[in-house]
Amino acid sequence: MPLLQALGLRLYYQTPQGPVRAVDDASFSLDRGQALGVVGESGCGKTSLALALMRLLPRNTHTYEGSLLFQELDLMK
Repeated sequence: MPLLQALGLRLYYQTPQGPVRAVDDASFSLDRGQALGVVGESGCGKTSLALALMRLLPRNTHTYEGSLLFQELDLMK
């Protein structure tokens, strides 16, 4: 049983030009004692992924969906 599991996580921001995809269909699972490293260039969504996992969403959130399970507890509800 994974400690943390994300399935199809999406986080889009609303801008004056329309929605911008920050996190699009992110999926992973972590077991107890495992670590996950996220790497990428500036502006690729690393911080947005972390914010989505903690549900610290900005006011201009357009879309926040997917499945986020912590010890099988659905955190998205």
